[in-house]
Amino acid sequence: MSDNSSRAAIVVLALALGASPGPAEEPGSADNPGVRVVFFGDSGSGNADQKAVARQMRRVEDDLRHVFMLGDNVYFTGKSGRFEGAFHGPYRRFLERRGPDGEAQIAFHATLGNHDVLRSCEVTPDEEGTLARDREAYGWQEEGCDVEEQLADPAFGYVDGNRYYQVDVRDADGTVVAEVFVLDSNTLPSEKHPVREDVKQLEWWTDAIRASRTRAAVAGHVPWRIVTQHHPVRTPTARGYLFGLGGHQEDPTLLEALGRALRQEESEVDHALESKLEPMFASSAINAAFAGHNHFYARVRPGEDGIRFFVSGGGGIAVYEPDLDSVPTEAGGGFHHFVTAVLSRDRFEYCTIDSLGRVRDHGYWERDMERDQPLGDDRYRAVCRP
Repeated sequence: MSDNSSRAAIVVLALALGASPGPAEEPGSADNPGVRVVFFGDSGSGNADQKAVARQMRRVEDDLRHVFMLGDNVYFTGKSGRFEGAFHGPYRRFLERRGPDGEAQIAFHATLGNHDVLRSCEVTPDEEGTLARDREAYGWQEEGCDVEEQLADPAFGYVDGNRYYQVDVRDADGTVVAEVFVLDSNTLPSEKHPVREDVKQLEWWTDAIRASRTRAAVAGHVPWRIVTQHHPVRTPTARGYLFGLGGHQEDPTLLEALGRALRQEESEVDHALESKLEPMFASSAINAAFAGHNHFYARVRPGEDGIRFFVSGGGGIAVYEPDLDSVPTEAGGGFHHFVTAVLSRDRFEYCTIDSLGRVRDHGYWERDMERDQPLGDDRYRAVCRP
């Protein structure tokens, strides 16, 4: 099978929210059930909604191996004094879980969101005008900037304290079934910062994909390639957001930082970011991209590239409704949630579960499938754990 064939065809055929599973079908490998991972973003509120989502994650904890956080891990400005309430506390059960060998069973892997570096953490290029891969990209020495503490905290999972990095997801046989590229979209070009160029990050990604292709050629197997970042490349607009208590709308810096995510007229696709990243998605045979920033769930219908784009920004902060007609969208809604996926060598299964334990979306795709399908009865029970 060619490298290009690893690119997924068209995103999963939409299920209505709460739709029942379809006929049963066999998993990709009966002997190797795959690796369970979880995705969610915009979680770090420390409130009851975040804790409710965390409680629902317990239903999948027995075989959970990786948790990918999509940014805004510590509201509202990434202060280290909030790490306990916004991160360590809600997820301590998972952080401390050990496998039979005594090693940590579940690894967290975070990406930086705009709220993790808001206010004092100014982007700080070096003398050559480029940005370092680590804390030096931000004004970490300035009072009020705690990005250094988050990057250095091993529980968040930043590899070697770097802002962007790669995670290899291995199955029980040790085979890499997925390669996850964790990016820092704060420093990439956007409509807010159209001239910003994190050259080193994009070069790193190019090199990482090149190395991935080389490994795949040697191994004779192409892993799933997944991107996680905070700002979505493709996303529906928001219908509008009624702020609750907490003073969000009274903070002009916060409103400016949230930009499109909090105002209906500005929550559409970030075309500057899209134009920069999408050619790399297409040329790199990326299968799926997970992002947050917009406080809802959405699964966007892919374009000709066939990439699945998920927006998962309902990990804990107040949510709002997406306008599902603003872009071609297969499923979505304004509810707190997490997305769990079971990754095997030739199958990508997923299930979206809300804070009340209801299954809101589910499906799977296999390599070279033109259309994706709802999970059958057996796999629905195995993946979603209803």
